[in-house]
Amino acid sequence: MTDEHIPAIEIIKTMIEKIDRAVKIERVTYDFDKMEHNFLLSKDSKTCEVSLPRGFLDDLNDYTGSKESKYWIALEGTLKRRLSISIQIAGLIPFSSSIFFEDNQDWEQDNGQDIEVYFYKNDYEVFQEGLKDLYHYLEAKRSELSHLKLRNLPYAEDQQRIQGMLLHRNEQLSKNGACPFRDRISVTSRKHLKAAALMRLLFYEHELTQGNYTAAVKKEIAAKMIRILQLLSLPIFERIEVAEYLCSIRKDSISDQSQSVIQDNTRKQQYDVVISFAGEDREHAGRLAELLRGDSFAVFYDEYEEHDLWGKNLYEHLTEVYSKLGKYCVMFLSRHYAAKQWPTLERRAAQERAFKENREYILPIRIDGTEIPGMLDTVGYQDLREKSIEAVYEILKRKLLSVKETARVKESESL
Repeated sequence: MTDEHIPAIEIIKTMIEKIDRAVKIERVTYDFDKMEHNFLLSKDSKTCEVSLPRGFLDDLNDYTGSKESKYWIALEGTLKRRLSISIQIAGLIPFSSSIFFEDNQDWEQDNGQDIEVYFYKNDYEVFQEGLKDLYHYLEAKRSELSHLKLRNLPYAEDQQRIQGMLLHRNEQLSKNGACPFRDRISVTSRKHLKAAALMRLLFYEHELTQGNYTAAVKKEIAAKMIRILQLLSLPIFERIEVAEYLCSIRKDSISDQSQSVIQDNTRKQQYDVVISFAGEDREHAGRLAELLRGDSFAVFYDEYEEHDLWGKNLYEHLTEVYSKLGKYCVMFLSRHYAAKQWPTLERRAAQERAFKENREYILPIRIDGTEIPGMLDTVGYQDLREKSIEAVYEILKRKLLSVKETARVKESESL
């Protein structure tokens, strides 16, 4: 197919050059059934295909108005996103989230009409984790502004809506277990979901480029980023404006923030063990806490913390406890644990910590054989169907003493 038969070919060439001069168009074919042009792009030894609808290219080709109009900026922005995402996913260019932070787009307005969305359960976990990140980010912003004594704090409504979205999903999980997400949501809710996915993309991007991980781990991080890019490229997000509260976040600030969080985790650790369990399994958890306390280990167990928990925002406090304040997290895994909202919150906070630090942080104890989301069968665990809680504690005690001895040796060597 010659260039003269391809609508807007010069516009496409110019955009590809803006993205990366080294990316070349190898060939273009036309699919008559789908009415779209398929571009084969290459750079070095890598290739990728980008499909662009004929109608979209005709709109680009036929437009003769001002290049400053919102309509043209929206067309050009859509072309850039479609090309960039495909090139990123194929590995022709490095990951970069800047394409999603463009201004002056022809954004979809929230007219009160909800649309139906559907996400697989694993995909929605991306949004759920991102929404938690956003909630804490906005909470930090509120704290920064508290000295101004403002009557209306910025983004309070956003924070409230995000919290509602988190609770709604937790209720679904408590009722149905791990399940896909299907609902009718507004443009505003889609804006928060887009922000949540971007938050996770920025996090993984920093970890991929700055984190000290093995090649295998980096491969998994890249796979997560690819999936997030695919989610962000869904039509339901194409004309959704980037949330204002996210626009000030760039890779540099995210890098600084991520680094300070990792450092704070080390500085703030207060407990040797934090225990996560469902209320129905309190007998086992309570006995373990009693044994730990008896040997002077610092343990987080809710009954020991009643004075501190009273009046606190438990969502925020428990997230901090299980993601930052323990050396190890012991989880009592059971059918009750899988179904309850608070253990799910604790588990996800702990899993995030384990992923960030890439070490054995979660110590699972199985009460029955229930499958727990995110808990791999290959992870070593203790089983109360085979051992008593006292026998399990002796194993845990040896582990804790070994860690303390290692820390003591390192401290003496540094003196």
